Amino acid sequence: MKNYLYLFFVINIFGCSSSSEPTFSETDLVKAWRLSEVISMDGENDEVNEMLKLVFEEQLLTEGYVLYFFPDKRFTELTGYSIEAGNWEFDGKEIKFGDKKIQVERFEEKRKKTFLIGDLLMEEESFKAKLKWVKEVEMVEKFKMDPFYPKNNLWRKKPTQKENDEQIRERLLNYVLHFAYILKASTEREHNVVSFAHSMGIIRVYRGGIGIVKTAQVKEEWKNCFFDEEDAIKAYDLFKSYLNRGLYKGGTTGDWVKDDYKILMSVYRKIKNKEREE
Repeated sequence: MKNYLYLFFVINIFGCSSSSEPTFSETDLVKAWRLSEVISMDGENDEVNEMLKLVFEEQLLTEGYVLYFFPDKRFTELTGYSIEAGNWEFDGKEIKFGDKKIQVERFEEKRKKTFLIGDLLMEEESFKAKLKWVKEVEMVEKFKMDPFYPKNNLWRKKPTQKENDEQIRERLLNYVLHFAYILKASTEREHNVVSFAHSMGIIRVYRGGIGIVKTAQVKEEWKNCFFDEEDAIKAYDLFKSYLNRGLYKGGTTGDWVKDDYKILMSVYRKIKNKEREE
């Protein structure tokens, strides 16, 4: 009897573990992931694979390709200034988001960094890419205040027709709030460096002050978020009209990031309430 019990134990413990595939939980994914390496392509032929690999490396790695998977099953896919957003789902092995999916192969921990390795597949394409992402950041406590949460990036969605003054105001407000949340998230995450790489437009950040970028230096990517340059200039002029008017009366905290966040939120509230000091 003891021999039978021992055999049963061996089959169930060792036999099952060798045949099962690894699964992962949603909490493993609820982070921001930045593409760090294009490992390989699996397409029609070697020549096409090599060409696609170069395209991925030159475009996605250069512009920065980041995936944000939020706890409420919303996602943001960011490439340079371009954004896609929607819902995501995960069955323990495969992430589905928009028209894409990632077949998760494994997670790795190297040199205090977390990596996600998996195959990216697109519904309308006949190839898959084995990619490696590095965990960029954890979620902020109030994740809907993350600068890259979908509703904080509505300013990026180019309109299909001319916008009126109120619509331009709302687009500007969304951009200002997004920018302020970058500062707030940096403080919460205790980052030494604040990055505005995907969000540079008209706001100039100083150590303890907020200004405006010179007209000639405003990035075309930011202007292209508006219907045309005329609408972009309207937003620029509107923001400028609220600066340097004694908007913020608070004292310094000794932390320029916190101070700039408070100043920018003061500007945001004034624009939102249409309180212009003439």
